[in-house]
Parts: sequence; structure tokens; C-alpha cells
Amino acid sequence: MLKVLREGPSPHRMAVAMVGARRGDRVLVVGAGDAAFATELAQVTGLTGEVRVADDAPDAAAMIEAAVRKSGSLVELDAAPATALPFDPGAFDVVVINRKFGGAPDAERLRIAGEAIRIAKPGGRIVVIETGPATGLLARFSKPREVLAPDLIQRVLTDAGCRATRVLAEAGGATYVEALTARST
Repeated sequence: MLKVLREGPSPHRMAVAMVGARRGDRVLVVGAGDAAFATELAQVTGLTGEVRVADDAPDAAAMIEAAVRKSGSLVELDAAPATALPFDPGAFDVVVINRKFGGAPDAERLRIAGEAIRIAKPGGRIVVIETGPATGLLARFSKPREVLAPDLIQRVLTDAGCRATRVLAEAGGATYVEALTARST
């Protein structure tokens, strides 16, 4: 007889909590590398909200399609580079930059942050998720990985024009940094 194992908590629970999206929010995730994360955000924003993913990677559409099919959530993909997002200024409540800073040179990080600020509504939030230090058993048995220091992420966001930044957490192998855009005058 086959034993059915109960599915445990979502591996995206921490990331979804750090984003802090609410029902009805418009959220853009820049980076399709973790499509299931976007579908879990869509479950939070509900039918009155919207979750979109922007990525120009060749396999982005397939990743989003597979995640949407599995979860049943509504997520749309816009094939666009992180440095040239095809959205109107102020279009989103929250912009999540998901692991796009890590391998990018400083100038590109600044352009990515600038685009996020442009499309976030005045007083909106930007959340950067990057690979963080390995923890627990993983730290003992894995190769060292390149990690961006949280203060570097904060500096990029501030230099791009955010009015306030803070480190939300370094947990579960990820670093979460939040920034607020300027309020309109």
C-alpha cells in the first residue's frame, strides 16, 4: 500500500511574508527564476489584485506557464529586461526585484532599481530578494556562494532615489531588503 505524504509548508512562505502584499495590490516581480513564488503572491493579492512577472529570459514563459498550471493562480508574464520595463510610471503598489542584482555590475543594478522606482506608485514599496548566506546544514556541506551584502543593496536603492531602506531579514538562505519610493508632492 502506498503511503501518501502530506505536503509541508511552502518554501516561499518567508518570501511572500517579506513582500507584504495585500489583497487588491498590484505587484510586479522582476525575474521569473522562481515562478512558483509569483503564483503564491497571486494567491495573496486575489482576484482584485494583479501579479505580473517581467523577464526576458528565453525560458521565462515556460516557467510561468508551468507554475500557473500547477497552482491555478493568475500571473501574467511580460517579456522585458529588468532595465527597460514596459509599464507606466506609478503602476504598481509593490515591485519585487527577485535575484537580479547578484550577477549584475553596479551600473546595471542602479538601472534596475531606477526602473523599479519609476513604475512603483508614489510611496510604494520595493523589495529586493537576493541570495543570502547559507544556513544550517547547507552551510556545512555546500560550496561558498557569492552573496551581496545588505548594505550594498541598500546603497544601490538609495542612490537610485529611494527615500528609505531597511534590511527586513537574512533567513533561509536569502536576504530581504525593503525600500520606499518618494511620496508625490
